[in-house]
Amino acid sequence: MSKLELPETPGWYRDSAKWILGLALGALGAFVGLAGFSEKISNAGPWPKTIFVLGCLIVLGATVAGVFFNLHIAEFGNLLEREHNLKEDKTIDEAKREQGIASIKAKKGESEKAYSKGYWVLLFCFLFSFVAFTIIGFWLLFTHSDKKDTPITWAAIVSESIAKDPPGMDTGNEKYSSLAQ
Repeated sequence: MSKLELPETPGWYRDSAKWILGLALGALGAFVGLAGFSEKISNAGPWPKTIFVLGCLIVLGATVAGVFFNLHIAEFGNLLEREHNLKEDKTIDEAKREQGIASIKAKKGESEKAYSKGYWVLLFCFLFSFVAFTIIGFWLLFTHSDKKDTPITWAAIVSESIAKDPPGMDTGNEKYSSLAQ
């Protein structure tokens, strides 16, 4: 039995898809977490928020396309193995073998089309998300004013509610009542 050699091209596609997806998610994380834009985005007007949300949705689309791509490229490799094993199996009737090989080749063509579409969607989503985050980043850097109100956070809501002691509500705890005032 001869050894099956998978073509190198699907491996290159898979490696580049991993890098592209990693870069897209890393850019999103760096943009929100490390660059300190979360406060600026929450204080921004509707257009920067809209662009930011679209960029996040596009990164989500890139993630879905990357998963779709990887599933179909794995299916392509599986079909290559099945075709190879069918060609090597001498116990099957020649007509059935040729029919099976033809069926597998048709499925391989469909799989190639599917992973090709997934790869191009992944590339375009990466490009568009990068453009969206670049636009919003420059917009926030050059137009953001620190004079706007601070964003409403859960910590602010909780501390404000603790500071207020609702009238008529007896907590039954002396420590809580003294802390709330």
